[in-house]
Amino acid sequence: MKVAAVIAEWNPFHNGHAYFLQEVRRRSGADYLIAVMSGDFVQRGIPAITDKYTRTRMGLDGGADLVIELPAAAATGSAGEFASGAAAVLEAAGVVDELWFGSESGQTGQFLQMAEVLAEESPVFTECLQAALGSGKSYPAAYAAAAIEELGRRRGTGMVCGDGAGFFADRGEVQAFLAQPNNTLGLSYCIALRKRGSRIRPYTVLRKGAGYHAQSVQEQELFPSAEGIRKLLLEKQAHGTQCVSGGTEEGNTGNPEKFLARYMPVSAAAALAEAVKTGGLPEADDFSEMLFYRLMQETPESMLRYHGMSESLANRILSQMTACTTVTELAEAVKARHLTRSGIDRMLLRILLGIDSDAVRRACEKPLLRILGFRNCENLLHAMHEKGSVPYEMRVSALPAEQYAVDLFASQLYEWVRAKKSGGSYRSEFQRMVVK
Repeated sequence: MKVAAVIAEWNPFHNGHAYFLQEVRRRSGADYLIAVMSGDFVQRGIPAITDKYTRTRMGLDGGADLVIELPAAAATGSAGEFASGAAAVLEAAGVVDELWFGSESGQTGQFLQMAEVLAEESPVFTECLQAALGSGKSYPAAYAAAAIEELGRRRGTGMVCGDGAGFFADRGEVQAFLAQPNNTLGLSYCIALRKRGSRIRPYTVLRKGAGYHAQSVQEQELFPSAEGIRKLLLEKQAHGTQCVSGGTEEGNTGNPEKFLARYMPVSAAAALAEAVKTGGLPEADDFSEMLFYRLMQETPESMLRYHGMSESLANRILSQMTACTTVTELAEAVKARHLTRSGIDRMLLRILLGIDSDAVRRACEKPLLRILGFRNCENLLHAMHEKGSVPYEMRVSALPAEQYAVDLFASQLYEWVRAKKSGGSYRSEFQRMVVK
């Protein structure tokens, strides 16, 4: 039995994701395809556009056989924490042979070469990283600068890390590689697997369609970005207008399912269209009152318990909050040259959800295996039961309460906001059923 895996957010699941899963199935020849998916909050530090059960169903309809929840403390962390948490889940499952990810590079050799060098985190690399951070660079920019220096040191003026295809000819090629978001995330996966000494082999598929950060959806675009779809739908929700794409009559019909079916598989479009119709698409600002309630109870000293919080950032957040009324306003007020917006959003989300360093450590070292959904994979489940280092669970009530506390609170809070916003009924996490 061969098992391939992907790491996903599916926020939302679109044609590009469907293409990717088809390619993984074709290229790997795997009998089963496992997805490790973020829960109700995602790596950008924002709520998912629709709940984890809806997105699980989208993924299963789109080609996955089994969906496991990525712990919230890792799912809302930096690229390294996100990758470490996902790698820990895959290792704990005990059955995964290959990890596949999309990238702008499309060359697995490049990732393996860089991971071989950067996983060591040599003293020279660490020194370069700290120097870059000290100069005011954001962490992603500082990491890229340190990586370029380390790779250059290993091979003099060239960037060749070994023999074979996928070489980097010079610093410019490395810089271009690290400037692409899917490349950097894929590199984080490879580094996380290498650090764990994992037997799981990484492979990449060339990303197809709009860029990861593309914020608009073009009329005839078959593979739009998830961000473009989200932005369009949230703008519609905010202004009470119809879905618009290029100003065509069809785009203004008021039929979100018909509109979304251009860019998403039919079943995924239907599920998301239902959420659009009910008006229950949670946004960051829907959680503003809860966040400010938390902040009003904090001091600069107590803020340091949140993972990654610095004294200067704690003071900056608390000093700016009195002039703000929403999460977005506060994030903009806190923004600084050395801080990325997504990094600020992640920190505010950690405060909201109460994510401390212990929660991140557990998620990245020995996570729980919470199955959100599966289809026709009894043999796979049996193998996980036999080989997994952590027993999998499908019911919240069967999970260790203390270890699952952050994830439970995150999902309950998300559902409360969704229900309030849509006018629908509240669905307790203890009442939700595994998706089949």
